[in-house]
Amino acid sequence: MWLAEDGSKSNHDVDPGSPPLEGGEALCELFVEPHRSAIDKSEVNIFNNLASFLEENNSDRLNDVFPVIQEALPMAQPEVHLAASNSFLTILEKELVSHTTFTQTFLQSIMASMDSRDPVVANAWVETLLDVIDLLPKEVVRQNVLSLAVAKGQMSQTVTSRLSCCRLLGKICAKFEPYLIKKEILPAVQSLCQDVDYEVRGCMCRQLDCVARGLGLEATKSAILPELVELANDEESYVRLAAIETVVNMLSLLDDETCTQTIVPLVKNFCENCIKSQDVTLPIVAKQLGKLCHGLSVNLTTEQKDWFLEFYRQVAKLGLPQHRDDDQSDNPPVRSYGTTPNQHEPIRIVVYQMPDIVPRLDDQDKYTECRYCCAYNFPAMVLFAGPNEFQEQLYETFHDLARDPHLKVRWTIACGFHEVAKLLGPCVYHIQRELTLMLRDDSLEVLKGLIPNLPITLEALAKEGTMGKELKLYDGDDVMAAVVHCEEVVSRTSNWRLSAELLERLSCLPKCLSSNTIFHKFTPLLFRKLFTARPIPCRVAAASTLLVFLRSNPRQDQRQEMCNRLIEELCHGYSCHSRMLFITICDLIIDTFSKLFFKENFFMPLLTLASE
Repeated sequence: MWLAEDGSKSNHDVDPGSPPLEGGEALCELFVEPHRSAIDKSEVNIFNNLASFLEENNSDRLNDVFPVIQEALPMAQPEVHLAASNSFLTILEKELVSHTTFTQTFLQSIMASMDSRDPVVANAWVETLLDVIDLLPKEVVRQNVLSLAVAKGQMSQTVTSRLSCCRLLGKICAKFEPYLIKKEILPAVQSLCQDVDYEVRGCMCRQLDCVARGLGLEATKSAILPELVELANDEESYVRLAAIETVVNMLSLLDDETCTQTIVPLVKNFCENCIKSQDVTLPIVAKQLGKLCHGLSVNLTTEQKDWFLEFYRQVAKLGLPQHRDDDQSDNPPVRSYGTTPNQHEPIRIVVYQMPDIVPRLDDQDKYTECRYCCAYNFPAMVLFAGPNEFQEQLYETFHDLARDPHLKVRWTIACGFHEVAKLLGPCVYHIQRELTLMLRDDSLEVLKGLIPNLPITLEALAKEGTMGKELKLYDGDDVMAAVVHCEEVVSRTSNWRLSAELLERLSCLPKCLSSNTIFHKFTPLLFRKLFTARPIPCRVAAASTLLVFLRSNPRQDQRQEMCNRLIEELCHGYSCHSRMLFITICDLIIDTFSKLFFKENFFMPLLTLASE
């Protein structure tokens, strides 16, 4: 039988139902582990409350507290280090101690803790030091941090240290003058760009734009651009990705001559290699293409501009079948994989493959990401090409993206549809068919992306396209039929918020269609929603839009008919819910119309409900 130190039975032995203790291990679990956990929790609480403690005591007791901190940190658990790093940064942000005191105490602990063997702890302290650099005077950074950063970049240091050096040098360059950067930092930067480890080269490459902005244009052209060109042709894709992202970030710094002679050939060569190899760099290039084309547009010749547009079109088709039957109907392709044979799909990607064809699936994911990035960049490419070149250069690509078999791509096009409509101006009628297709899309996510900005798109079509009041009615029939279909689809789902939003967005129609068209096509729809829509917000949204139609209708007979229907079907309705809705509508009428209009048309019917 195990006994406690005082000779009595241990607490474990008092419980007759407990298992016997063997080998003394249970004693360690009973006494040591809870004790260690309690200590860790108390240390975390101490560091979490350190800033509050100094704020309450005006930092007078820092000399009493800091030695305890220095003693506790080296052997502390990761949770304690994370709490300490956040607390140290808070102390500096709130200026609870002077910069001199912080430098002599907390800054030294931060720099010492960066060498922790635990990568989580080391990274936390590096992040803290990066934030601290922004808050400290540049003289303090030069005397204390710069030398440490340069030392960590030596080849004799570990890869982790050299990675930390890259990030520190990029942050430090924002605080110093160009001559100091060129003298003390640039040699280390160039050395790290030639590092034997690809992660270090990539990390330093991502900091080159910060270094370039600190150096200035002339020093960048002579010292940074050669390194960037070499990194863009690195054997590792990780480094090449970092290089193209850095090129994008540096465009605003470079002059026209540098862009024309260096950056444009570099980007073209990079894109050519990506489209040939079709490796992991291709989705990143597709993601950055909009910024590249927009930033370089003033430096490109007509031939070069056409080349970039052709490259964009090629990337936007990756992963799609080579031969497509261009369906001219307004119905979008059915994307359910349970369709019958007579349901024709213009786009079909085989997803049921043999289990051993793993690279094929990887390629499809990569190609889908490329098309998603192309969809994201489409408004930028429209701006790059110009509205007059849209039909020849980009319409086919836009049509393909709007019918893409992958939901993510179509959703992205839907989210940016209004931007394309605004950019096209008088040429907006080119995308009316695609608007119809997307309004009839089977996916609720696509409709979620399209509906919030639908008024902007419809008003653009009305202003410049084929839906204006002065044009023939049939020009907008297809779009209006698609809007009605969209409302029917959304109303059958459980997403009542989206349904209410769509009913509210229909209030833009008086700016797009004639009042007679609205009265005959959409007014009956909204009256029906007042009775059939179950969620109250949907009924209120329908009523609000109906009142907008009422106010914008110039014909007195139609206005009177709408008022009479509201009174007869709601105020005098059999259902109490209809009568309560009428009261809500009266509130909306008071906010929308004049008091005289309310008094002449709705005041007396409302009073009859007082005896309800």
